[in-house]
Amino acid sequence: MRVVASPLSLPQKIVDHDRWKPHPQLGRRWGSRETPILFGTSPVICRRRERPGDNVGRVTESPTFDPGPAHHHRPTWAPLTLVGFVGLVVCSNFATAYAAKWVNTNPVQLLALSSRVRHLFLVAGRIDWWEYVGVAGVRLATGYVVCHLVGRAYGEDVLRWFGKYLGVSAEGIRSALAKFDKADWIVVPWFAGSNIVAAITGIRKMHPLRLAVLLSIGILGRLALYWWLADVFDDQRDDVLDFLSRYQRPALIVSIVLAIVVIGVNLRRGRNFEL
Repeated sequence: MRVVASPLSLPQKIVDHDRWKPHPQLGRRWGSRETPILFGTSPVICRRRERPGDNVGRVTESPTFDPGPAHHHRPTWAPLTLVGFVGLVVCSNFATAYAAKWVNTNPVQLLALSSRVRHLFLVAGRIDWWEYVGVAGVRLATGYVVCHLVGRAYGEDVLRWFGKYLGVSAEGIRSALAKFDKADWIVVPWFAGSNIVAAITGIRKMHPLRLAVLLSIGILGRLALYWWLADVFDDQRDDVLDFLSRYQRPALIVSIVLAIVVIGVNLRRGRNFEL
């Protein structure tokens, strides 16, 4: 008696009988070579002995079961991650709209709402370094952790949302996945401010300790880089800040319009998104 693969969920056995009676629900008509019947709780395939003239050398393969794509289990706290992510997106868009004004009047609040590259560059050197590292570092880490949890909770569905609602191209998503799977220890620090890379770390279930170490290296390196660039290009940056201060109201209007246009373009681009 030996166990073989079965399309059923219970274990299956093959026994040889000269004569047998098929199960009234599972069995086939008399004369079939293999017919499942029930012995207790285990489905069993009964095979009759070969008769003279049968093809003795014939190999009978048991059917295989294809479970299909595994269903991703969403934890009970999954909706909270979406609330946090939507809140961060709203704060980021608000900061982008008012960046022309706040970069001179409220630089700390600007970094707290959004620590994008242009904000890091414009604010660096205008506040104390410990404020710069503390506020921008916490904001970058918070956004990264929220996106990581979203990816861990919703799996690859998150990648489709990035394409449909945030304007990320399918090629960009596939490229990020390939790079992450090849060298995550480089991708995570290098893209410490990338929401999609953060979501991929959750989808791939990166270990929290490994993620914390790599993310800390990436955030500190990013802040140090833009602090240094702001010092090197201080004159050019001052020209930009003077322009924004002189034309604050028109710059504010342009920033708000551009933020709305970008949101509309992303939504329009994602209507026919397929990954």
